[in-house]
Amino acid sequence: MARVVLLYSPSASPAVRAALTARGWAVTLVSTLAEGKQALGAAGIDLVILDDPSWAQAKEMIAMLDAGPRPVPRLWVSSLPEAPAHSGRLGVDALLLDPQDVDGIAAQAERFIEPRMARASTTPLFASGSSPAVRATPRAARGSGEWDDESTGEWP
Repeated sequence: MARVVLLYSPSASPAVRAALTARGWAVTLVSTLAEGKQALGAAGIDLVILDDPSWAQAKEMIAMLDAGPRPVPRLWVSSLPEAPAHSGRLGVDALLLDPQDVDGIAAQAERFIEPRMARASTTPLFASGSSPAVRATPRAARGSGEWDDESTGEWP
């Protein structure tokens, strides 16, 4: 079963749709908020891409997504200079600042849609020898009678 991407693009970009379709995803293109509302109610959407809408349009689409029955990942592609500051307020999962980077948009979408491979090992991932051990030293050594778990700054 193909994954479904809702591409909300007031100024439809055929290149983004083609890149997503080439990866085997079903793309529902909507250019108005009314079409977006209808598409969200009709199909199981796996990802919503807001392809360079105005700030007002982006806010309205996000409000519709927030009111929906289930959370859907949101990728905002924007050329607005204030987009980085506004992305946190919108509650998007990712922000791309170059609407012309079609491969970047598709690659970011892929991160949301494609399943991740399971880790083969459950051991913690630490770089060997990347930091010295922190040792507990008595404060008496520094003039106090209590133990302190702070590093002495000495390397073992």
